[in-house]
Parts: sequence; C-alpha cells; structure tokens
Amino acid sequence: MSGSTWRPCLYGQKWPELFAQLPDDRSRHNVSQTLADSRLEGKVHTREDVSDFIDVELGRMSPEESIARGMQRYRAQRGASA
Repeated sequence: MSGSTWRPCLYGQKWPELFAQLPDDRSRHNVSQTLADSRLEGKVHTREDVSDFIDVELGRMSPEESIARGMQRYRAQRGASA
C-alpha cells in the first residue's frame, strides 16, 4: 500500500466494527484484498467468514483453522438447504 489511507471495502462498510479491531490501514488492506480475491472467484462472505479472516490477520487463528471453520459452515448450510 503506497502511503494512501485504506478505504472501506464492501465488507468494511457492512461490518465496520470487525475492521475496527485491526491495528492499522495495512492490516485492513490485507484483509480487504483477501476478501476481494475470493469474491472474484464467486465467493460471497458471511460475517463469520470476515471475522475469521480478521482473526487470521491478528494471529488469533491459523489459516488452516479458518478454512476448517469455513468448511463446517458450508456443510451446515448445504445440509440445511437440502
């Protein structure tokens, strides 16, 4: 990020309290970019997904744990819609 101030992404606008946990614009930018990359692949994120991405950025959760949690939510959602 070249010295510019982070501007809230779609998820940052929807859940600003989640992004407020991040210590600086670089961290907010990292999470926003990760979310944007997966949106390009067609993923629409839930609040829980965004919270997990933020927890990974803050070191409160490993990437592997985040993936496992996301898969659990996906399976639960599929089961509920069947």
